[in-house]
Amino acid sequence: AAPGLTPTPRANTDALLIRGLDPSTTFGITQPMPSESAALQIAPGHGITDGEVLVVSDCNSADIFQVTNSNQSTGTLVHNTGGSWYPGNSTDNNPHKLSKSYGADAKLMRYKANAYFIAPGASGEPSLWRQALEATASGYYPQSRELVEGIENLQVLYGVDTDGDKVADTYAAADAVAANAWNSVVSIRFGIIARELANLDSRQVRTAATASQLDTRALDIDGDGINDWLGSAETGTTTVGSETVLDRQYQRRMFRTTVLLRNQQIRK
Repeated sequence: AAPGLTPTPRANTDALLIRGLDPSTTFGITQPMPSESAALQIAPGHGITDGEVLVVSDCNSADIFQVTNSNQSTGTLVHNTGGSWYPGNSTDNNPHKLSKSYGADAKLMRYKANAYFIAPGASGEPSLWRQALEATASGYYPQSRELVEGIENLQVLYGVDTDGDKVADTYAAADAVAANAWNSVVSIRFGIIARELANLDSRQVRTAATASQLDTRALDIDGDGINDWLGSAETGTTTVGSETVLDRQYQRRMFRTTVLLRNQQIRK
């Protein structure tokens, strides 16, 4: 089974998965493939290790596969089925076949997949995490790392172009975008809420709160008209280590941006 996000993401927050190719690691094929199941040949000393996921493309076709045996001295990259590597190659054809035999005009690049999400950090405060595919002793598995402490919410909306002018006409959450509308998504709007670290400042611990001490702003980080602050009412508390503070006594800042999907702008 495919691993999920770890640690468990915070409820009611979004996760963002970004998949693509690493253009900084491009390898040319030195010999045409004699068959679809043949190993690929690139220059020796390439640094590609067993278990890495690669994409081969000649601009007309592309295949994604996992390296099951990498020979640094000969430049040979085998892509068989079976073995203990995760996620593994397709078992539809044995030995595994690519969609075609690639020639010397094809290129190889490393495949990247990074997931960003909110989960408790080492200190107990909410943090921004990244989970990325990395080669391990048992396979090419997602590995999680805490990036930024004090990030308590991440929200993502997708801009849908409904009239064909390459400009978003409406923004919606992922589960509200119709299955046949994803090809019309031309931009992504995402935002975060960052809060101060109460466990680093003992002055934040107060036994009573006044109106002037409370952060009562409505924080709509994705612009959908809904307050994205996830805390409790003014009487709710958060405990980190030995310190307990009222949720509303955290100071917060909101950050929001919209990103244009450039590949959608050149689609016809």
